[in-house]
Amino acid sequence: MTNKTKERDFRLEFIRGVSMLVIVLYHYSCALELKGIMDAYRPLWHFASGAWGSAFAIVFFIISGYVMMLQYYEKLEIRSFYKKRWLSLFPMFYVAWFIMYVVRTVEYKTPFWGGNPLKLIYSLVGMDGYLKNGEENYYTVGEWFLGAIIILYLLFPILRYLYQKCKWLVTVCMLGAFGVLELTDAISLYKSTDVFFLIFSFWIGMLFWEYRDKCKNIIVTVCSLLICIFLAMVDVTAYLSDIAIMHIFGVAVFTVLYNIPIEKVQNKEIVRDIIIFFSKYSYSVMLVHHVLIYWGIKACSIIGLNLNLGLFIIIAGIYVVAYIFDRMVKWMMKKIKVGNRIGKKR
Repeated sequence: MTNKTKERDFRLEFIRGVSMLVIVLYHYSCALELKGIMDAYRPLWHFASGAWGSAFAIVFFIISGYVMMLQYYEKLEIRSFYKKRWLSLFPMFYVAWFIMYVVRTVEYKTPFWGGNPLKLIYSLVGMDGYLKNGEENYYTVGEWFLGAIIILYLLFPILRYLYQKCKWLVTVCMLGAFGVLELTDAISLYKSTDVFFLIFSFWIGMLFWEYRDKCKNIIVTVCSLLICIFLAMVDVTAYLSDIAIMHIFGVAVFTVLYNIPIEKVQNKEIVRDIIIFFSKYSYSVMLVHHVLIYWGIKACSIIGLNLNLGLFIIIAGIYVVAYIFDRMVKWMMKKIKVGNRIGKKR
């Protein structure tokens, strides 16, 4: 691996860590709103033109497209690819899901608290959060985001093929379709979680990977920063759809974060370790943070702890639990792998 590749990797570590922290803070603020708690500080909830969480979800999909191209543009072995993606997502999801399934079963005093048992299939394939859509099922952790990532990973070999064969034709078609939906107001019939918009964000990340060097200049950075500031301070929802705003803001934020010369602190061990920690455990944080936020807010209410102080305790607790959970699942996987090897030898 070249130094340049390492630099790009570290920039992505930084963006991923920042993005997950923003989403956690956003969901904390959403939880306060849902519980009707109006007197506590709500960090990174809404800006003038939209919601921080929605914008940084776009950033995550851009990161995913970038990383997939970084790793698999030159060579992609389908079986190995899907195996690695499955192992990166499902073991941890299954353990987290099962723990919360047991908790819900005890809470509701029935193993069928999610309705028709056939809906357990949604959880088996990791799509329960994505398919929930107001309808009860056995969703416990991961929200819609996990299902979105699964869809994009399933489609990546096709997207990679299209990118290599006709990337500009596909890009123009996507932009054209997005533009038609926006101009005809038909976009109001859709959600940012619909497959087309997931692919659109992911495709932007794929393009960014190839043209990353062209985006690393002061003009692009300043323009992106100005877009971020403008959308954060000025409400443009009367002129653009939420989906369009979130994509514009998400791309601009990603560009600004990508152009921060974070590699200059890479040799400072403490700073590097903090950035890597927040990035490395972002997936386990994604799985557990919703539940821990609600439990944390409830605990603060019971003991009478000020939520402005409780915020820091809750966020710290989320990352500590995510770290322990990640290590526990990886230890379990290692033991299962060793056990399988011993079984084969026998």
